[in-house]
Amino acid sequence: MHLFDATRRFYGGNAIVAGGLPVAVGLALADHMNARPNVTACIFGDGAMAEGEFHESANLAALWKLPVLFCCENNRYAMGTALAREHAQTDLATRAASYGMIAWAVDGMDVEAVAEATRRAVDEIRGGGGPCFLELRTYRFRAHSMYDPDRYREKSEIEQWKQSDPIPALAGQRWRPDMTKPTAAATAAAPATGAATEGLQTTYREALREAHRDALTRDPRVFLMGEDVGRYGGCFAVSLGLLEEFGPERIRDAPLSESGFTGAGIGAALGGMRPIVEIMTVNFSLLAMDQILNNAATLLHMSGGSCRFRWWCG
Repeated sequence: MHLFDATRRFYGGNAIVAGGLPVAVGLALADHMNARPNVTACIFGDGAMAEGEFHESANLAALWKLPVLFCCENNRYAMGTALAREHAQTDLATRAASYGMIAWAVDGMDVEAVAEATRRAVDEIRGGGGPCFLELRTYRFRAHSMYDPDRYREKSEIEQWKQSDPIPALAGQRWRPDMTKPTAAATAAAPATGAATEGLQTTYREALREAHRDALTRDPRVFLMGEDVGRYGGCFAVSLGLLEEFGPERIRDAPLSESGFTGAGIGAALGGMRPIVEIMTVNFSLLAMDQILNNAATLLHMSGGSCRFRWWCG
């Protein structure tokens, strides 16, 4: 979980099933807003498809046509529960396609098939087609972990799948997939402009709106994202008028996906942006606690001190 290298755009693992998907969406959002040619790949298992964060992330990525490649390693077991016992629809590519994204099922035991499908997906994404989904149909020969007694499947099933082991199939071949190393464009902070102003008497709402306006004006990396922050003007009218001033790219109406867009804000910050994430009311924030506690609050530790960003709550 602590493998992490931001210089290579490798943002680590996540102990919470599906917890990394919203962050991947945010990284892709940062690339989209900066017109960078990067594609963010997010790798997860079939068990994550049952989590709400998968659906929130897939919807956001498809809605905003973000450059995300969702790679689902379907090894037919979420720890010890077989696919058919946890999903009503076991064709996971079909489920992903329901969000309007390109989705393909691929033989995950065939290295060349996976490489070719990945190239095609990346070409589609870079061509402006929005996110893609690959269901990599594979199998794991070993137990889920060292604590797993592996009593939920027959040994004969494992031996049968070993006949399709992709490693011996590649033995003796000199083939290797082409590798590309995307360069992270450095984004310099915009210089502060404007003279200091004297204090004035105003309402809390007006003060917040002016703080938003000031941040958006000073720094092009700043954007506002949340429920009804755009055309509605915010639940408490804090962002009223900002959509007309700064446009829909920087004043983003988000669906009712608190965990999804909070995680996307974290990912966008990792990608060099300065997001303002507005959760409509304090009780709605409880739905985003996974991202707040398990991603934002632990990022410094999980990255070995290499990744820092400021986090304000109010």
